[in-house]
Amino acid sequence: MTDTARKTLTAERVAVVGLRERRRARTREDIEAAALGLFLEHGYDATTIEEIAEAALISPRTFFRYFASKEDVLLARGRDEMTLAARSLAERPPEEPLMDSLRELLQIFAALHSTDRERQLCRIHLCTTTPHLAAAFLEMIHGMELVLRDFVALRLGLEASGRRPRLVAAAFGTAFRVAAETWQESDGAEDMTLLVRENVETLVAPLLEGGTAPGP
Repeated sequence: MTDTARKTLTAERVAVVGLRERRRARTREDIEAAALGLFLEHGYDATTIEEIAEAALISPRTFFRYFASKEDVLLARGRDEMTLAARSLAERPPEEPLMDSLRELLQIFAALHSTDRERQLCRIHLCTTTPHLAAAFLEMIHGMELVLRDFVALRLGLEASGRRPRLVAAAFGTAFRVAAETWQESDGAEDMTLLVRENVETLVAPLLEGGTAPGP
């Protein structure tokens, strides 16, 4: 095989993979849209996976290729965001001030929440008003707190079990949770990104930039 032919074949394979991934992404989006619409119309508990599949023009088997459960439809993106946040923190320069690293993390959340605003609002509404989902939502935030706790401990040279890393992480988690609840209660009238930023500056910054900063 010549170099030209090999390059052509490689380019074709890349194009096929790209098309396949775009189709998967589109199907995922269709399932999410169908599920959110049904959840709002009939309620989360009353909606079945079979109804979601029918509305998305797919089979229940296909549904499970994309999501493990109804809950996963609402929380999968949030869990992906947590993974992205953890990776982002790991990539921050070690010499960067800790609070600056956390502020950069807020920029990631801002970018994520600036797109698909209506779906984000719908997800948070369902996650904060449905008891089963509320528990899973809080568990997801707790997972973010654990990532932050370990990051803060590493940066400060402290044990992750120490008081200061746990306080900073818990304050960040509370800032995010209260911002999400406030945004949902305002029906999206408030700016989610601004709410998180203000809460973090109020709760987290004093713990890291002097003032009421506790010991280890």
